[in-house]
Amino acid sequence: MPPSAGHSLPDALFSADAVRQIDRYVIDQQGVDGFELMQSAAHAAFRCLVRHWPNCGSVLVLCGAGNNGGDGYLVAASAKRHDLDVSCVAVAPTGKLSGDARKAWQKALADGVDVLDLEALGESSLDDLFASAGLIVDAMLGTGVSGAPREPFATLISRCNSALAPVLAVDLPSGLNATTGAAEGDVVNAARTVTFIGLKAGLFTGQGAAVCGEVVFESLDTDEGIPGSGQKPIARRRDWGSVMPWLPPRPANAHKGRFGHVLVVAGDRGFGGAGLLAAEAAARSGAGLVSLATRPEHVTAALARCPSVMVHGLIHGSELPTLLDAASVVVCGPGIGRSAWGQQMLEQVVASGKPRVLDADALNLLSGRVAIPADNHILTPHPGEAARLLNCLVPE
Repeated sequence: MPPSAGHSLPDALFSADAVRQIDRYVIDQQGVDGFELMQSAAHAAFRCLVRHWPNCGSVLVLCGAGNNGGDGYLVAASAKRHDLDVSCVAVAPTGKLSGDARKAWQKALADGVDVLDLEALGESSLDDLFASAGLIVDAMLGTGVSGAPREPFATLISRCNSALAPVLAVDLPSGLNATTGAAEGDVVNAARTVTFIGLKAGLFTGQGAAVCGEVVFESLDTDEGIPGSGQKPIARRRDWGSVMPWLPPRPANAHKGRFGHVLVVAGDRGFGGAGLLAAEAAARSGAGLVSLATRPEHVTAALARCPSVMVHGLIHGSELPTLLDAASVVVCGPGIGRSAWGQQMLEQVVASGKPRVLDADALNLLSGRVAIPADNHILTPHPGEAARLLNCLVPE
């Protein structure tokens, strides 16, 4: 299930540090007690648990050392008070707990939770806990963790991903970078992630889009505190509902000339399908007119598949300006290759000044031989292409 399915989420996406600063502002400037805020987060996570898994049976809660672990201990305490069958494992030694996380552990004990020390559990006991769990609550690693998870967290993350039970991640799946969405090692694959205070950008980018499941947001009544904290979002999310107004209603007497002319420049020898797929997609998306500039040998196949597209076979880039003059917007790059033909086409597209989407080999050519245009374009790189454009390694 994609992030945000079935839920209304804020648009603003923050870095992990910004959310921590907002959290600090709420505590220091608005006078909200830190442990009360942790309890609110745990109550919200427990509400999510019972709403989506009311008949889960046994709940296994995995707790780390920081405030994320504190959330987990309080979730376990709520489960115990509601007579659920709950097992709670201290993945990090409880002797290292401090501050609000330690208070949370103590409250869990006071509420009758049997907290099991991971170091005291044998492999068979751990096998039994995971095998009997109807739901796993991941409260191991929070937003302050970076890099690949170390042991024993890496092993527990692997166990979560091998278990038959779904996983509810508290704030974010363990192993995920909350700002970038990168995962440098193992990362929990959650069915749902309930997150607090502000949406972290990493839940929606990189690996986050694949491992967070449905994202559930709980503001913990801090919405008014965000503006005063001075923290700015690093991005904004867009869903279908938010972009619908960009597409105005079409009058009943409309004709194709009123809805733009897309020129697709694509398809060197051996890659004719890339250009045709892009042109066909433009036609299906509602463009009034679609032209395809490609190698001459692809013309017949393109017309046979999609006769609504105006297909032009070009031998040299000097033939492109006439087509560019008639276009409203240009798509350049799918399958143009890195030969002289593709470079000529890209140079003409960039020189035209027309609004353009640059993709695929257009980006590879930009990274080495053609100056990157200053504006009026959208770039759509995959990680390898982005690394070449930014002159860095793919993991970076």
